[in-house]
Amino acid sequence: PKRHKSSEMSEPSSSAPDMDMATESSEAALAMASGLQAGAERAKQLLEREDYANAALEASGALQVLPSLADLAVVQGRALLQPLLDTVMTEDNAAPSRIQFKEAYEAFRLAAVMDPYNAEALMELERLSKLLELLPDDSMQAQTVVEVQEVGETDACGHNHSHAHARAPDTEWTADVIVIGGGAAGIGTAFSLTAIFGLDPSRVLVLERGEAIGTSFRSWPEEMRFISPSFNQQGWTKSFDLNSIAHGTSPAYTLHAQHPSGTQYADYINEIAEAAKLNVQLRTEVLSVAPIDGGGFNVRVRAAGEEVTKRSRYVVWAAGEFQYPRESPDAFAGAGLCTHNSRIRSWKEMPGDEYVLIGGCAAEPERLALSSDAPTRALLRAPPRALASSPAPTAPSPPRAHRVASVLSA
Repeated sequence: PKRHKSSEMSEPSSSAPDMDMATESSEAALAMASGLQAGAERAKQLLEREDYANAALEASGALQVLPSLADLAVVQGRALLQPLLDTVMTEDNAAPSRIQFKEAYEAFRLAAVMDPYNAEALMELERLSKLLELLPDDSMQAQTVVEVQEVGETDACGHNHSHAHARAPDTEWTADVIVIGGGAAGIGTAFSLTAIFGLDPSRVLVLERGEAIGTSFRSWPEEMRFISPSFNQQGWTKSFDLNSIAHGTSPAYTLHAQHPSGTQYADYINEIAEAAKLNVQLRTEVLSVAPIDGGGFNVRVRAAGEEVTKRSRYVVWAAGEFQYPRESPDAFAGAGLCTHNSRIRSWKEMPGDEYVLIGGCAAEPERLALSSDAPTRALLRAPPRALASSPAPTAPSPPRAHRVASVLSA
């Protein structure tokens, strides 16, 4: 809880359980530090004896704690940051200057150094950098002010957050992996290849035909929402957000939405790509993919009106199917009379006084409920999934099922 400036109350004393938890945490930290020191000494001794293989093995084992230490640094940074954010949100307090955020910034930076692919550290650095741009500078301490720099580049403290690995340029290949599609699957794949499996981000190229990351999600009708709920439970349990594409992130936390819209989810994907400094090329249409004798692929693309060929060792197709409806008049009888869901911006703005919905998937009952003011008929192959009792993850939430059931029974 925040205190007013006029408050004379003393800080409340910590409860016994809190003190016990703090003591246990301190003991655990001391044990970890002791283990690291012992591992370092053993590695040095092995190195002096020219037992290089075991020295490297010992050092590698000791360094396994770095991701855990990075998580601790993120926790420290958030603990330092939150009181400052409370100050920003309090009207009777003057806005803090950048220098006051230095400790929090350094904690997140340290986490990124210990674990360059810690998504939470990268996202916090990105957000804090954007916040610092809006805050006043402190000219009296200009030498120590934390300057705003793009995450992934050298910051004002002389630190470099770049993911680039030391590797000579490979002129034969455009990239080691080309991922076609900048949606959830494409960005999730690129993030996993770089952040989890350690590929150089410059060697994983994501090609997106649209104007922005998540183009297909941005094409959803305004009323459409995710079926699977996002729960902001990071830190409560070892569970994860079902809609997350990167470990340690949560659309619920980022978007403050339990059932995100298409645009909201696209913004979440874009934030992941920016924080991880993924190599994404927009407005690039893939025309063909052809194998190369001996391995690899030629990927023919059109960008800025020019056609070029990119060479890659591997290709991942993640372009999705939502934007490829069978709309040709000869697809099936009457196809030319239909409008596919991906072509509708808002069902509430659809012209006409009567609708016929074809299909029984999750989107059709939802549209039925949203358009219930107009006479509507639904042509379904089977009962809508919203009414079926099933443990499948595609089953809609109970509130949505209730809405659809009430409309169908009216």
